[in-house]
Amino acid sequence: MKINVDKKNLVFFTGGAVASLVALKFLKSKKARKIGVKTLAKGLRFKDEVQAAALSIKEEAEDLVSEIRVKAKDADLASE
Repeated sequence: MKINVDKKNLVFFTGGAVASLVALKFLKSKKARKIGVKTLAKGLRFKDEVQAAALSIKEEAEDLVSEIRVKAKDADLASE
């Protein structure tokens, strides 16, 4: 069985292998670690802010529902 490898495929394979080695070397570097830590920290802060905003919205909605129920109950009592 003969494998047909043309020059174009060999260049792509070699380029991919070299890029993988460079990426692996970079990911193990201190600079990449600092970038990763900063990015994750910003992501966690953003998540906390979004959760706080969602909680605030939920509380406001619950307050509105409570007020509406009280007004509806008062209106029912007044109509009787």
